[in-house]
Amino acid sequence: MFGPFKTLVFAAVHLSSRSSGSRRRVAINRILRRGWATDLGTGVINGLLLSAVVLILLAVVESTANAAVPNVRVWVASTPLWAQAIVAVVIGDFRDLRDAPTGAHAAVAVALP
Repeated sequence: MFGPFKTLVFAAVHLSSRSSGSRRRVAINRILRRGWATDLGTGVINGLLLSAVVLILLAVVESTANAAVPNVRVWVASTPLWAQAIVAVVIGDFRDLRDAPTGAHAAVAVALP
């Protein structure tokens, strides 16, 4: 949930801890090391590659689902938003029961196969 925020806080603490200390150490420990552009390029290319793979997989899943049951999208779009919200909550609750039965759900999950 706080992934990017944690990363920024970690970077700020790490950079501030690197710059504390003697003047000689600060001069030796530069903030950007040699090869930082290569690291940046690798990170960008990996991100783009991962995004492309995910996009291709989602396109395949979407086209397969559309071919298998072509009218589901029209049916869902024709139902009212409140009904869609109720169905989404019910489906999410059943998913939670199946994955991790704890607390009040544990009694219900025991009865489910």
